[in-house]
Amino acid sequence: MKHKPYRQNPTVIDTLKKARPPPGEITPINMNCLIILISFSVPFCLSAFFASGLFLRLLVFLKS
Repeated sequence: MKHKPYRQNPTVIDTLKKARPPPGEITPINMNCLIILISFSVPFCLSAFFASGLFLRLLVFLKS
């Protein structure tokens, strides 16, 4: 009886998976996350800008 080698961790290479996009390319999922992040962060930035009085200081500076 021949001995068959037994592998503890057989690796399976899935050739149907797509390769990663090249660096710098924005995928649709990343674009959606970016749009959501911007749409949530802009109101907070604006409210902090107006609440801290920076807007009024800017107006006074521009008038003088």
